[in-house]
Amino acid sequence: MAHSIKNKKPNIILINCDDLGWGDLSCYGSTMNKTPYLDRMADEGIRFTNFYMSSSVYSPGRGAMMTGCYAPRIGFDSFNGTLVLFPGMDCGLNPEETTNLYDKNPEIVEKLEELADKMREDIIALYDLPDGG
Repeated sequence: MAHSIKNKKPNIILINCDDLGWGDLSCYGSTMNKTPYLDRMADEGIRFTNFYMSSSVYSPGRGAMMTGCYAPRIGFDSFNGTLVLFPGMDCGLNPEETTNLYDKNPEIVEKLEELADKMREDIIALYDLPDGG
Protein backbone atom coordinates (compact mmCIF):
# COMPACT_ATOMS: atom_id res chain seq x y z
CA MET A 1 0.00 0.00 0.00
CA ALA A 2 1.32 3.42 -0.92
CA HIS A 3 -0.26 5.24 2.04
CA SER A 4 -0.91 4.25 5.61
CA ILE A 5 -4.58 4.00 6.52
CA LYS A 6 -3.95 3.94 10.26
CA ASN A 7 -5.97 6.58 12.15
CA LYS A 8 -7.81 7.75 9.03
CA LYS A 9 -11.54 7.82 8.45
CA PRO A 10 -12.62 5.03 6.12
CA ASN A 11 -13.51 6.00 2.59
CA ILE A 12 -15.37 3.05 1.12
CA ILE A 13 -16.05 3.09 -2.60
CA LEU A 14 -17.81 0.22 -4.31
CA ILE A 15 -17.69 0.30 -8.09
CA ASN A 16 -20.00 -2.13 -9.82
CA CYS A 17 -19.63 -2.41 -13.58
CA ASP A 18 -21.57 -4.75 -15.81
CA ASP A 19 -19.52 -7.20 -17.85
CA LEU A 20 -16.25 -6.06 -16.27
CA GLY A 21 -13.94 -8.75 -14.97
CA TRP A 22 -10.97 -8.30 -12.70
CA GLY A 23 -8.68 -9.11 -15.62
CA ASP A 24 -9.99 -6.10 -17.58
CA LEU A 25 -8.20 -3.57 -15.36
CA SER A 26 -4.55 -2.73 -15.77
CA CYS A 27 -4.03 -2.76 -11.96
CA TYR A 28 -4.77 -6.51 -12.17
CA GLY A 29 -2.48 -7.06 -15.13
CA SER A 30 -4.48 -6.20 -18.25
CA THR A 31 -2.32 -4.91 -21.07
CA MET A 32 -5.35 -4.40 -23.29
CA ASN A 33 -7.11 -1.67 -21.26
CA LYS A 34 -5.60 1.42 -19.70
CA THR A 35 -7.37 2.31 -16.43
CA PRO A 36 -5.12 4.93 -14.79
CA TYR A 37 -7.71 6.39 -12.41
CA LEU A 38 -8.83 3.02 -11.13
CA ASP A 39 -5.17 1.95 -10.94
CA ARG A 40 -4.40 4.95 -8.73
CA MET A 41 -7.33 4.16 -6.44
CA ALA A 42 -6.13 0.56 -6.20
CA ASP A 43 -2.56 1.66 -5.50
CA GLU A 44 -3.54 4.11 -2.76
CA GLY A 45 -6.14 1.92 -1.09
CA ILE A 46 -7.00 -1.64 -0.36
CA ARG A 47 -7.91 -3.98 -3.21
CA PHE A 48 -10.35 -6.77 -2.62
CA THR A 49 -10.19 -9.67 -5.01
CA ASN A 50 -13.40 -11.55 -4.20
CA PHE A 51 -16.92 -10.20 -4.40
CA TYR A 52 -20.25 -11.99 -4.43
CA MET A 53 -23.28 -10.61 -6.26
CA SER A 54 -26.56 -12.37 -5.61
CA SER A 55 -27.39 -12.61 -9.30
CA SER A 56 -25.43 -12.70 -12.54
CA VAL A 57 -28.22 -10.69 -14.19
CA TYR A 58 -28.10 -6.87 -14.07
CA SER A 59 -31.42 -5.80 -12.52
CA PRO A 60 -31.77 -8.51 -9.84
CA GLY A 61 -28.11 -8.14 -8.85
CA ARG A 62 -28.25 -4.35 -8.67
CA GLY A 63 -31.51 -4.38 -6.70
CA ALA A 64 -30.08 -6.90 -4.26
CA MET A 65 -26.87 -4.91 -3.85
CA MET A 66 -28.73 -1.67 -3.16
CA THR A 67 -31.19 -3.15 -0.66
CA GLY A 68 -29.15 -5.92 0.96
CA CYS A 69 -31.90 -8.44 0.14
CA TYR A 70 -32.05 -11.37 -2.22
CA ALA A 71 -33.78 -10.47 -5.47
CA PRO A 72 -36.91 -12.61 -4.87
CA ARG A 73 -37.43 -10.91 -1.48
CA ILE A 74 -37.86 -7.53 -3.22
CA GLY A 75 -39.78 -8.91 -6.20
CA PHE A 76 -36.80 -8.82 -8.55
CA ASP A 77 -36.89 -12.43 -9.71
CA SER A 78 -39.02 -11.58 -12.78
CA PHE A 79 -40.24 -8.41 -14.48
CA ASN A 80 -43.43 -9.05 -16.41
CA GLY A 81 -41.86 -12.22 -17.79
CA THR A 82 -38.39 -10.77 -18.52
CA LEU A 83 -35.12 -11.19 -16.61
CA VAL A 84 -34.23 -7.47 -16.51
CA LEU A 85 -35.96 -4.13 -16.17
CA PHE A 86 -36.25 -1.90 -19.19
CA PRO A 87 -37.07 1.84 -19.24
CA GLY A 88 -40.80 2.47 -19.27
CA MET A 89 -41.78 -0.82 -17.65
CA ASP A 90 -44.64 -0.57 -15.19
CA CYS A 91 -42.75 -2.49 -12.49
CA GLY A 92 -39.63 -1.90 -10.46
CA LEU A 93 -38.32 -1.33 -6.96
CA ASN A 94 -41.13 -0.72 -4.50
CA PRO A 95 -40.90 2.97 -3.45
CA GLU A 96 -41.24 1.86 0.18
CA GLU A 97 -38.19 -0.43 -0.06
CA THR A 98 -35.20 1.10 1.70
CA THR A 99 -31.68 1.31 0.36
CA ASN A 100 -30.42 2.80 3.64
CA LEU A 101 -27.55 0.73 5.00
CA TYR A 102 -28.42 1.42 8.63
CA ASP A 103 -32.01 0.24 8.24
CA LYS A 104 -30.85 -3.10 6.84
CA ASN A 105 -27.57 -3.73 8.72
CA PRO A 106 -27.17 -1.52 11.79
CA GLU A 107 -24.32 -3.67 13.10
CA ILE A 108 -22.20 -2.88 10.02
CA VAL A 109 -22.79 0.85 10.39
CA GLU A 110 -22.06 0.73 14.12
CA LYS A 111 -18.75 -1.03 13.44
CA LEU A 112 -17.82 1.52 10.78
CA GLU A 113 -18.73 4.34 13.17
CA GLU A 114 -16.26 2.94 15.65
CA LEU A 115 -13.61 3.61 13.01
CA ALA A 116 -14.76 7.09 12.06
CA ASP A 117 -16.07 10.15 13.86
CA LYS A 118 -18.65 10.75 11.18
CA MET A 119 -19.98 8.48 8.45
CA ARG A 120 -21.76 9.68 5.37
CA GLU A 121 -23.54 7.33 3.03
CA ASP A 122 -23.96 8.31 -0.59
CA ILE A 123 -25.20 6.30 -3.50
CA ILE A 124 -23.89 7.84 -6.69
CA ALA A 125 -24.80 5.65 -9.59
CA LEU A 126 -26.34 5.13 -12.93
CA TYR A 127 -28.81 2.38 -12.28
CA ASP A 128 -31.97 1.14 -13.86
CA LEU A 129 -34.47 0.35 -11.12
CA PRO A 130 -37.69 1.98 -12.29
CA ASP A 131 -40.24 2.60 -9.54
CA GLY A 132 -43.19 1.36 -11.53
CA GLY A 133 -44.43 4.86 -12.24
